[in-house]
Amino acid sequence: MLSDLYTTARKVDCRGVSGAAVMNLAKVLMENPRYSGNGGYKRLHHQLLARVLRDEGEYAQAIAHLEHALEFGRGADLNMMIVTTYADAKDYEAAREHIAAARHNPPRNPLRRFVWESGLDELQKYVAILDSANGTAGSGVKVQ
Repeated sequence: MLSDLYTTARKVDCRGVSGAAVMNLAKVLMENPRYSGNGGYKRLHHQLLARVLRDEGEYAQAIAHLEHALEFGRGADLNMMIVTTYADAKDYEAAREHIAAARHNPPRNPLRRFVWESGLDELQKYVAILDSANGTAGSGVKVQ
């Protein structure tokens, strides 16, 4: 729900509904016992905070929230968010490192594993294209 609010607020000029306001609402919700004990909600909470921070150019903080989200469950959506956040920060080496680490821990279900690996293949291509286009191949830029 907060993610939808944030998406809408970014598309139209919504007075008082900034990224900071959405982050404050999300933090207040996390104090509610109904949500604070729910791992699925915690994962979504950290993904939302990461999205807002990434949009504000705060890549290191966004990555920290995405790493917290991983504590509550991995998924292709998190792989995409992490890799694209590193790519936005032009930290292509960290993006490749995440992809390599994710390859070492695929789902056990054969169909999910196939989808997982296919997604990682696409992310690998995405990073290679961006790295080449930006002329930073092997530059070692790191998110601080």
